[in-house]
Amino acid sequence: MRAARHLVPGLALVLGVALGLGACAQATEVVLVVDTDLGVPGELTRVEIDVLNDRTASIRTGVDFTTPGATALPLVLGITARRADAMVVVQVRGYLDGGEIITRDARTAIVPGSSRMLRVVLSRRCLGHEC
Repeated sequence: MRAARHLVPGLALVLGVALGLGACAQATEVVLVVDTDLGVPGELTRVEIDVLNDRTASIRTGVDFTTPGATALPLVLGITARRADAMVVVQVRGYLDGGEIITRDARTAIVPGSSRMLRVVLSRRCLGHEC
């Protein structure tokens, strides 16, 4: 797993990730937006995001909301690919004081030549059970 290169101050965490290296295919993009209705950092102190694909290396990034100057919500992750047949699985986990309190998984296909948005919300109503 590779770690995030850096966190961008302000409203967004931006990370470009190459999921495939097809030479002739047109680049595509999935914009992942992670948000929550939980209080930050009172009810949610950390978010970790894994982007998984069976054809390339997985990517892990995250933000600790207790760190001074931490990136604010929503978090935005740009996922790019040059392969038309790529499936992307996104796992988002929320933590309170080191303990995982909420998990959301999402799956999407890479669509050639298109830009798509995938929104994952860590919702209070999902605490303690699968949503």
